[in-house]
Amino acid sequence: MSQNLVKNGNVITCLSVPYAVNAGDGVLWGARGTSFGVAEATAAINTAVEVAVVGVFTLPKATGSASDAFADGQLVCWDSSAKKITGVKTAASTFTAIGAAVGTTLQADTTGVVRLWGAARAPNASD
Repeated sequence: MSQNLVKNGNVITCLSVPYAVNAGDGVLWGARGTSFGVAEATAAINTAVEVAVVGVFTLPKATGSASDAFADGQLVCWDSSAKKITGVKTAASTFTAIGAAVGTTLQADTTGVVRLWGAARAPNASD
């Protein structure tokens, strides 16, 4: 094992959560929203919480548009206003790509299963 390894990185500490969360809630943080994960405990705004950044999770999902139906492997984004996953990925959106859909999710479903990438990014036209 490398002598400079700090930890495996599947769970990291968000030092200052930007909004109050419960265990199992999605958390987008960082100066440019570059980190996303699932809170492992309840935390008040601006406090630290352990966050799983890698894994497969069931998260609340938007249901308002046809792009909220996911095919297996499709790009999944996080709507930080609604605190839900969505398939919307327009250049003008403020949504952040967080992972890929696991299985098929219908538009009317209120949850979806997503495999987190371990990093968040803005979606682009090639997604």
